[in-house]
Amino acid sequence: MLDIAAPPLPDETPRTIAEREAERVAMDYIRAASARLLQRHGLIVKTGIELEFYPVAKNGSPSSYVLDVDDAAVDMHAVGLTCVLKHEYTTVFNGQFEFATGVAAPLQTVHAVNRARRWLESRMQAYGISRLDFSARPFTDRNPSSLQVSFSLWSRDNKPLFRRGMDDTMPEVASLAVSGVLDAQIASFPAYAPADADYERFDASMWVPRHFGFNYYGNSGASLMQADAYQSPHQGADTLRSKYFRVENRLASASANPAVIMATTLAGIEWAQHDAFPVYDAARGIKDRGRVPRMRSAAVQAFNAAATGINPLQQVAPMLHRAITAAYTP
Repeated sequence: MLDIAAPPLPDETPRTIAEREAERVAMDYIRAASARLLQRHGLIVKTGIELEFYPVAKNGSPSSYVLDVDDAAVDMHAVGLTCVLKHEYTTVFNGQFEFATGVAAPLQTVHAVNRARRWLESRMQAYGISRLDFSARPFTDRNPSSLQVSFSLWSRDNKPLFRRGMDDTMPEVASLAVSGVLDAQIASFPAYAPADADYERFDASMWVPRHFGFNYYGNSGASLMQADAYQSPHQGADTLRSKYFRVENRLASASANPAVIMATTLAGIEWAQHDAFPVYDAARGIKDRGRVPRMRSAAVQAFNAAATGINPLQQVAPMLHRAITAAYTP
């Protein structure tokens, strides 16, 4: 991995040149893959991102009170930001917050979450915040933080395709997409946990993925889950809620790059349409593919092993695969 430091982000997080290049390649791939899925397969991808973080008070502790959600929401909407800012009241020992974007095209979703993060970083002092912590598990007695990409597929004429069956079964188009994304997760896992400290997240007792598999609803053992609706849960109920759903890629740590995670998600969807995609029965989409690596060394070994077989990223996104290799593996 290149270790030449690039200029820091607004929160002073160091970024290598290789990581910057991975982000650029990811953005290019998102744009191209979205167009190919529509033109070749008649599929529109609608996405959202939820990014968890801790605002830290001047005394170094996470506080539920340093950030007034209502005041921040008014200010965000005043500058045209559509992200919802939510305090995670249900978490153990409050203090964690979350951005949740609205439903949009993949590239727009990435731009939205990046803008929201930059905006809040620029307004920290106004809200009495010493810093924002986007690391995976900054406080061992509190919930870890993640970056979650949700997606649903729609037809060329803008009809939702992820329709829930009578027994909660998925249509084949959804099962195949889930299967493809699981393959892509395994093939790009170091990008989902880019720092050594990210692996502490997988030791947490609540709401963390433990295996590469699919679970319905909020099962904490899943690395990919089905949510209740096809749109952001923070936008309120809608008439399609009982019939349609979205799928959530909840594997990434909060420190992961949103563009790279969005790109690997799209790569999985595109991989499911590829001639080399291994076609099994629809249940393959929910099959457990093994445990999530608990150490960075194991993740890199698995990544290198995946590159020797039929690798989904090498098939549909070779430049993205090379960029991830350069940025996130030793």
